[in-house]
Amino acid sequence: GNREFAERLDSKGVKVLRVVNSQDVVTRVPGIFSDSNNNSQGHDRKIERRPGSIMEMVERNNPWAYSHVGAELRVDMKMSPYLKPNADVACCHDLEAYLHLVDGFLASNCPFRTNAKRSLRK
Repeated sequence: GNREFAERLDSKGVKVLRVVNSQDVVTRVPGIFSDSNNNSQGHDRKIERRPGSIMEMVERNNPWAYSHVGAELRVDMKMSPYLKPNADVACCHDLEAYLHLVDGFLASNCPFRTNAKRSLRK
């Protein structure tokens, strides 16, 4: 959602786990992000929001301005022995594929869990 949505969730204490498939292009749209904790390059950067700043104007005037919410869990289709590593966009954004990847996830530095219950072939 936009910054207002993200702030409202935060103020209500809502806990969000944002699952991201590394191969899913949908998780990277819309194209304008106004995430104040943007660490897409692995850097912790705060974006300054002064009245009249570019970020403040983008957020106020652009309905496509988007802020990620919650903690990110990054999964990777290439880790699953059941999913094609060169799958198309539809497969990369498929809910069953996401559930399968979450079920097989142990840690970012561990292989796919072999006894994952949600096995599927795509």
